[in-house]
Amino acid sequence: MIDKLDLDPDFMDWIWPDYIFKLGLNQSLILNIQSQATWALETQISDYKLASNAKDLVDTRALKQVDPKAVNVNIVH
Repeated sequence: MIDKLDLDPDFMDWIWPDYIFKLGLNQSLILNIQSQATWALETQISDYKLASNAKDLVDTRALKQVDPKAVNVNIVH
């Protein structure tokens, strides 16, 4: 990270402990996808006339096998 972002090593030593890395899938992803689809339709950046249901685009099965507690959306497959 230090080399790639050209950061001072002391800065990385100071800030790195604040980061929490974890895998998760929550409702914010669904809302974000839906929001972007709506924006694409409203700005006519897309030829589609209707936005797909964002829940149809997300498959939670693999993550649920790894860590069921990391999935906080209700999607039925």
